[in-house]
Amino acid sequence: KAENKDLPPSVMKYWRKYIEEGKGGLKPNKTTGLAPRVLIVGNTARPKYEFIMKDKELKSFFGKIFFTPIPDYATRLQIWKHYINRTGLDCTELSLNRKFSLSILAHASAGYSAGSIRAAVKLTLWDSKVKKLKKMLNAGRASCVTTNEFVSALSKVPFVFKGDYE
Repeated sequence: KAENKDLPPSVMKYWRKYIEEGKGGLKPNKTTGLAPRVLIVGNTARPKYEFIMKDKELKSFFGKIFFTPIPDYATRLQIWKHYINRTGLDCTELSLNRKFSLSILAHASAGYSAGSIRAAVKLTLWDSKVKKLKKMLNAGRASCVTTNEFVSALSKVPFVFKGDYE
Protein backbone atom coordinates (compact mmCIF):
# COMPACT_ATOMS: atom_id res chain seq x y z
CA LYS A 1 0.00 0.00 0.00
CA ALA A 2 1.27 3.41 -0.92
CA GLU A 3 1.26 6.04 1.77
CA ASN A 4 1.29 9.70 0.96
CA LYS A 5 1.67 12.61 3.34
CA ASP A 6 0.19 15.09 0.82
CA LEU A 7 -3.31 13.61 0.86
CA PRO A 8 -5.66 14.70 3.65
CA PRO A 9 -6.15 12.03 6.35
CA SER A 10 -9.87 11.73 5.55
CA VAL A 11 -9.11 10.85 1.92
CA MET A 12 -6.44 8.35 2.94
CA LYS A 13 -8.84 6.77 5.44
CA TYR A 14 -11.55 6.35 2.80
CA TRP A 15 -9.00 5.13 0.25
CA ARG A 16 -7.69 2.45 2.64
CA LYS A 17 -11.28 1.36 3.39
CA TYR A 18 -12.01 1.25 -0.34
CA ILE A 19 -9.03 -0.95 -1.04
CA GLU A 20 -9.51 -3.26 1.96
CA GLU A 21 -13.28 -3.76 1.77
CA GLY A 22 -13.82 -3.19 -1.93
CA LYS A 23 -15.68 -0.14 -3.21
CA GLY A 24 -15.44 1.62 0.14
CA GLY A 25 -17.59 -0.85 2.04
CA LEU A 26 -20.78 0.99 1.11
CA LYS A 27 -23.76 -1.14 2.08
CA PRO A 28 -26.91 -1.41 -0.03
CA ASN A 29 -30.04 0.45 1.04
CA LYS A 30 -32.39 -1.95 2.90
CA THR A 31 -35.51 -0.86 1.00
CA THR A 32 -34.16 -0.53 -2.53
CA GLY A 33 -31.28 -3.00 -2.35
CA LEU A 34 -29.08 -0.57 -4.26
CA ALA A 35 -25.69 0.63 -3.07
CA PRO A 36 -25.33 4.42 -2.77
CA ARG A 37 -23.66 6.12 -5.68
CA VAL A 38 -20.68 8.24 -4.73
CA LEU A 39 -18.62 10.49 -6.96
CA ILE A 40 -15.20 11.40 -5.64
CA VAL A 41 -13.25 13.99 -7.58
CA GLY A 42 -9.54 14.41 -6.95
CA ASN A 43 -7.84 17.61 -8.04
CA THR A 44 -4.19 18.54 -8.12
CA ALA A 45 -2.09 21.46 -9.23
CA ARG A 46 0.73 19.01 -9.91
CA PRO A 47 -0.63 16.62 -12.56
CA LYS A 48 2.61 14.77 -13.11
CA TYR A 49 3.18 14.24 -9.42
CA GLU A 50 4.73 10.79 -9.37
CA PHE A 51 2.56 9.13 -6.70
CA ILE A 52 -0.56 9.76 -8.81
CA MET A 53 0.88 8.42 -12.05
CA LYS A 54 2.72 5.40 -10.60
CA ASP A 55 0.42 4.21 -7.82
CA LYS A 56 -1.86 1.54 -9.33
CA GLU A 57 -4.13 1.39 -6.27
CA LEU A 58 -4.68 5.14 -6.31
CA LYS A 59 -5.37 5.11 -10.06
CA SER A 60 -7.91 2.33 -9.63
CA PHE A 61 -9.53 4.22 -6.74
CA PHE A 62 -10.33 7.15 -9.03
CA GLY A 63 -11.21 4.97 -12.01
CA LYS A 64 -10.60 7.68 -14.58
CA ILE A 65 -7.91 10.32 -14.68
CA PHE A 66 -8.26 13.25 -17.02
CA PHE A 67 -6.47 16.52 -17.39
CA THR A 68 -8.02 19.90 -18.08
CA PRO A 69 -5.99 22.14 -20.35
CA ILE A 70 -4.54 25.47 -19.32
CA PRO A 71 -6.86 28.17 -20.70
CA ASP A 72 -6.00 29.94 -23.95
CA TYR A 73 -6.01 33.73 -24.40
CA ALA A 74 -9.75 34.11 -25.14
CA THR A 75 -10.68 31.88 -22.21
CA ARG A 76 -8.35 33.75 -19.84
CA LEU A 77 -9.94 37.03 -20.93
CA GLN A 78 -13.38 35.66 -20.02
CA ILE A 79 -12.06 34.24 -16.73
CA TRP A 80 -10.62 37.64 -15.73
CA LYS A 81 -13.92 39.36 -16.59
CA HIS A 82 -15.92 36.75 -14.69
CA TYR A 83 -13.94 36.91 -11.46
CA ILE A 84 -13.63 40.69 -11.46
CA ASN A 85 -17.36 41.05 -12.10
CA ARG A 86 -18.07 38.60 -9.24
CA THR A 87 -16.49 41.09 -6.83
CA GLY A 88 -19.25 43.54 -7.73
CA LEU A 89 -17.10 45.74 -9.94
CA ASP A 90 -17.80 46.25 -13.63
CA CYS A 91 -14.88 45.51 -15.94
CA THR A 92 -16.05 48.08 -18.47
CA GLU A 93 -15.93 50.80 -15.82
CA LEU A 94 -12.48 49.68 -14.68
CA SER A 95 -11.32 49.78 -18.30
CA LEU A 96 -11.96 53.52 -18.40
CA ASN A 97 -8.72 53.84 -16.44
CA ARG A 98 -5.83 53.85 -18.94
CA LYS A 99 -3.68 51.97 -16.41
CA PHE A 100 -6.02 48.95 -16.45
CA SER A 101 -6.20 46.52 -19.37
CA LEU A 102 -7.93 43.14 -19.45
CA SER A 103 -6.06 42.29 -22.64
CA ILE A 104 -2.70 42.72 -20.91
CA LEU A 105 -3.93 40.62 -17.97
CA ALA A 106 -5.00 37.84 -20.33
CA HIS A 107 -1.57 37.86 -22.00
CA ALA A 108 0.33 38.08 -18.70
CA SER A 109 -1.59 35.16 -17.21
CA ALA A 110 -0.52 32.65 -19.87
CA GLY A 111 0.35 29.42 -18.06
CA TYR A 112 -1.90 30.12 -15.07
CA SER A 113 -4.98 28.05 -14.27
CA ALA A 114 -8.42 29.54 -13.68
CA GLY A 115 -7.96 28.92 -9.96
CA SER A 116 -4.73 30.92 -9.94
CA ILE A 117 -6.43 33.79 -11.76
CA ARG A 118 -9.24 33.69 -9.20
CA ALA A 119 -6.69 33.81 -6.38
CA ALA A 120 -4.96 36.80 -8.00
CA VAL A 121 -8.27 38.66 -8.20
CA LYS A 122 -8.97 37.89 -4.53
CA LEU A 123 -5.49 39.10 -3.55
CA THR A 124 -5.99 42.34 -5.46
CA LEU A 125 -9.64 43.11 -4.83
CA TRP A 126 -10.38 42.44 -1.17
CA ASP A 127 -13.75 43.56 0.25
CA SER A 128 -12.79 46.97 1.63
CA LYS A 129 -10.93 47.88 -1.56
CA VAL A 130 -13.95 46.90 -3.66
CA LYS A 131 -16.19 49.13 -1.53
CA LYS A 132 -13.76 52.04 -1.96
CA LEU A 133 -13.58 51.50 -5.72
CA LYS A 134 -17.39 51.35 -5.99
CA LYS A 135 -17.68 54.68 -4.16
CA MET A 136 -15.11 56.23 -6.52
CA LEU A 137 -16.90 54.90 -9.60
CA ASN A 138 -20.32 56.02 -8.32
CA ALA A 139 -18.91 59.52 -7.73
CA GLY A 140 -17.82 59.61 -11.37
CA ARG A 141 -14.10 59.37 -10.65
CA ALA A 142 -11.86 56.92 -12.48
CA SER A 143 -10.83 53.82 -10.58
CA CYS A 144 -7.31 53.62 -9.23
CA VAL A 145 -6.84 49.87 -9.74
CA THR A 146 -4.09 49.08 -12.24
CA THR A 147 -2.96 46.13 -14.30
CA ASN A 148 0.29 46.08 -12.33
CA GLU A 149 -1.59 45.24 -9.12
CA PHE A 150 -3.06 42.11 -10.72
CA VAL A 151 0.26 41.11 -12.30
CA SER A 152 1.92 41.49 -8.91
CA ALA A 153 -0.73 39.23 -7.39
CA LEU A 154 -0.13 36.68 -10.17
CA SER A 155 3.47 36.37 -9.01
CA LYS A 156 2.17 35.09 -5.66
CA VAL A 157 -0.08 32.32 -7.00
CA PRO A 158 0.85 28.89 -8.45
CA PHE A 159 2.03 28.78 -12.06
CA VAL A 160 1.70 25.62 -14.15
CA PHE A 161 4.87 24.89 -16.08
CA LYS A 162 4.47 23.88 -19.71
CA GLY A 163 5.98 20.42 -19.13
CA ASP A 164 3.35 19.67 -16.47
CA TYR A 165 0.39 19.91 -18.82
CA GLU A 166 1.75 18.70 -22.15
